[in-house]
Amino acid sequence: MVPAAVLLLGIALLLRELWSRWRGRSPEPPPLQGPPLGGLDVVLLIAGGFVVVGELLTPLLVAPWLSGLLTASGITSPLREGVSVLGLYLALMAGPLLILVLQLRGLGPAPEGGWLQFRWSPLGSALRRALRTLLMVLPLVSLAGWLLERVWSEGSGSNPLLELVLNSHNLPALACFGFTAVVLAPLFEETIFRGVLLPVAARQLGGGWGVLISAAVFAVAHLSLGELLPLLVLGLGLGWLRWSGGRLGSCVLLHALWNGLTFTNLVLLGW
Repeated sequence: MVPAAVLLLGIALLLRELWSRWRGRSPEPPPLQGPPLGGLDVVLLIAGGFVVVGELLTPLLVAPWLSGLLTASGITSPLREGVSVLGLYLALMAGPLLILVLQLRGLGPAPEGGWLQFRWSPLGSALRRALRTLLMVLPLVSLAGWLLERVWSEGSGSNPLLELVLNSHNLPALACFGFTAVVLAPLFEETIFRGVLLPVAARQLGGGWGVLISAAVFAVAHLSLGELLPLLVLGLGLGWLRWSGGRLGSCVLLHALWNGLTFTNLVLLGW
C-alpha cells in the first residue's frame, strides 16, 4: 500500500502543476525530437517486432531451447525460474531492437542527443523530474486501480512474473527477476513506446495524441485486462514526461522507479 502522506504529496504536486499550466506559468516544452520514421515503420516495429516476434514467436521458439539448456546445466528451481525469465526477456528484446537498429541505420546523421534523445546528462535533473512525476502519477494510478477493482472483480495480477516474485525466497532468483523488471523492461519499453512511437505519432497528429496513443499501445501491449486502466494512466504520465522535458532518460528512470516500488512491495509481501 502507498502511504497516505506520499499520496497527499503527489496530489499537491499534481494540483500545483495543473494550476501553473492553467495560469500560463509553466515553461514551454522543448521541441519533441525523434526518429523521422513513418507509420508503417512503427507498425512493423511494434506489431511485427514487439508483438509477433517478441511476445508470440520468442516463447514458442526460445522457451524449449532454454529449458533444455537449464536442465543440462543442472540449474534447479527456484533459480531456474529466475534465469528463465531473464533469458526469455533478453530474447524478447532482440527482435524489436534489431528491427529498430536497421530502421535507424538508413536515416543519416542523428541530431545532437541521438535519434532517441536519452540525454542522461545531467543525471541529477533527470532523476528529479522522474521522482516528481512519480509522485504525481501515484495517486492517479492508485485511483485507477481502485476504480478497476470496483467494476471488475477478477483482480489485476495476470502478469506471471508477479506471482513468481511473490512466491520466491531465493536471492539469486530474485536478483534475476529484479534486473529484468527494474533495468531491462524500462530501457526496452521506453525505447519503443516513448523513444519511437510517441514522437512519430506526435509529428503526424500532435503532441496530445502522441502521448495518448503511446500510452494506449503501452497498456494494451502488456496483454493484461486487469491492469489495462492503471497501465494506461502510468503510460500517460510517462508520455507527459517525455513531451514536457524532451528527455527519454527521465522516462526510463521513472519506469524503473515504478517497477522498483512494485518489485520491492511484492518481495516484502512474499517474505
